[in-house]
Amino acid sequence: MVTWEKGPEWCAKLVVAKAESPEGAESIRHLGLNREDLRTERATVLNQVLLLMKEELLRKDRRVLRNLKERRLEFSAACLAGLEDFRRDGQV
Repeated sequence: MVTWEKGPEWCAKLVVAKAESPEGAESIRHLGLNREDLRTERATVLNQVLLLMKEELLRKDRRVLRNLKERRLEFSAACLAGLEDFRRDGQV
C-alpha cells in the first residue's frame, strides 16, 4: 500500500508491505518488513522510478511535439490547433 503526499507533484511518502495470505502476514511480522526505515526506503525507490518514467515521457513528448511542429505527423495542424486551444483555456 502506498501513502501519497500531495503537493505540486504527487510523491510517495510510505510504501507498506501488504500481506495477501496468512503466510505473507507472518513473513511481514517475523521479518519486520513494515519497519519505518523500510517503508521510507521503498517510497524513495518508488519516487526514483516515477521520476525516470516522467523524464522518459517528457522526452517522448518533445519528440512528438517536434514532429508535429515540423508537420511530420498526419493531422499535425489540427493537433497543434487543439493543443493551442487547451493551452489558452488553461487546461495544459
